[in-house]
Parts: sequence; structure tokens; C-alpha cells
Amino acid sequence: MENRSFAKKSDIKIILVMLAVALVLFAGLLIHQGSASGNLWAVVDTPNGQYRLDLSKVQSTSHIDLNSICGIPATLEAEPNRCRVINVDCPDHICEGFGWLEASRQTATCMPNRFVVGIYTESELGTRLTNAADITEKLE
Repeated sequence: MENRSFAKKSDIKIILVMLAVALVLFAGLLIHQGSASGNLWAVVDTPNGQYRLDLSKVQSTSHIDLNSICGIPATLEAEPNRCRVINVDCPDHICEGFGWLEASRQTATCMPNRFVVGIYTESELGTRLTNAADITEKLE
């Protein structure tokens, strides 16, 4: 009977190279995510348009009724530099399960109601910042 090892030396080298590449890509992602600058904005993308909320202007726990603004049966709860989706009228409430969005490029998606809430910095938004309707004054 032939004595076989689990992996050949060439297999181990390939695995080590793949792990090194994955580590470099992950480190690059972390560095890029931390390099975003500017105030954080919540952007709500709906079939009826885009809406933006300047999270740096939120002073205490506040709520925005998305149904009255854009016809989405949900509430956006905002605190200083973070927000989350609550009180959604959908069968599974997955979007509520995303919890607090507080870092750049985090999102919560509600497929049944066809909307996405994302967190972005001013530098990441570009023209979306000026094209989206500002709902900051609608904080309750």
C-alpha cells in the first residue's frame, strides 16, 4: 500500500499564495474603508427617488416617517452619526435585522418595499449628494 500525504508540496504553496492574496485584499478593504472623509449621510433609494439625511445634524434619537415622504411603509430612526430602519410593513423584517448603520457603505435593503438605506461620506456621494432630496429638516 502506498503512503500518501494529505497534500503535495505544490498544493501547499498554492494554498499559501491564495491566503496571502486574500489577506492583502482584506487589508486593502479595511484601509480604504477607514480613509473616507466628511460627514456621514444616510441615503434612502426608492422607486420614487433618492432622499438624504445629514447624520451629523442629528442631536438626539429622532424618527422620519418614510411613508409620508416617499410612500415607503417604514420609519428611519436616527441618532448622531447612525441610523436604522424600524416599523417596516413587510412579511420578513430582514431590513430591521441589519440594525444600526454607522459606518461608510453599510446598507439595509427591504426587497418587498423596494428601498435601500445606505451610509456614505460626502466624498463618496459626489453628485448624489446634490441630486437627492434633503430630508434632514423632517427629523421628529
